[in-house]
Amino acid sequence: MDTFTFMLLQSYGVRKLEALFMVLISTMAICFWIEMFMSDPDVVDIIKGTLIPTIPRKAFVEAVAIIGAFIMPHNLYLHSALVMTRRTNNASNSKIKEANFYFSLESGIALFFSYLINMAIVTVFAKVFYSSNEDRPLPGLYDAADVLANTLGDASRYLWALGLLAAGSSSTITGTLAGQYVIEGFFGKIFKKPWHRLLITRSIALVPSMFVAVYSVNNFDNMGEILNVLQSLCLPTALIPLMKLTNSKSLLLEQT
Repeated sequence: MDTFTFMLLQSYGVRKLEALFMVLISTMAICFWIEMFMSDPDVVDIIKGTLIPTIPRKAFVEAVAIIGAFIMPHNLYLHSALVMTRRTNNASNSKIKEANFYFSLESGIALFFSYLINMAIVTVFAKVFYSSNEDRPLPGLYDAADVLANTLGDASRYLWALGLLAAGSSSTITGTLAGQYVIEGFFGKIFKKPWHRLLITRSIALVPSMFVAVYSVNNFDNMGEILNVLQSLCLPTALIPLMKLTNSKSLLLEQT
């Protein structure tokens, strides 16, 4: 229902959808940063770890997963598609340069906010969950709220829930839109009406997703970690062709 609701919102214009993105991202940032301040972290250690990062021996998988969660490959296609929604047809070179400047600025701001959100989450987990005992299992999504409540107070449970809800909704929108734009590129001439493409492609995508959700209900933490690792490994296959194509003058001249 989330997926189809977001796609319905898209029919009212991309600007409305982007405004929803901003609300969700702001909600995540506010919730997770409040929790970070509640955990009373060492600011000097945060700065030192940012400038000279180190990875604990048992956290290599988590480090790779963070890269996949921070820069998701499907978002590269999504942002490229959203750029095409701007009115740059028949624009002068100066207007196109101006548009490119703001697109780059927008990407930089989005990545910066993503960095702040991820930094807050890592800081809270490191402060609340870290243990020198390497055999101690880390809490997952099911018991994280209880651990936070016991450590930071009951309010942290609701901040965590609201932040996760915003994060899940944002991921649903970006994943749905990215898949939709890619499918439209391949099958746009076959399915003429947008709602035909929407119904068929989303149904195909939702069916396996539902199977995964049902059969891995007791392993969501491992599943989420594996998916983020796979996203990290998929980054080159998305980024290299995209950079190659957008830097090809002959190809771009053919398109114009």
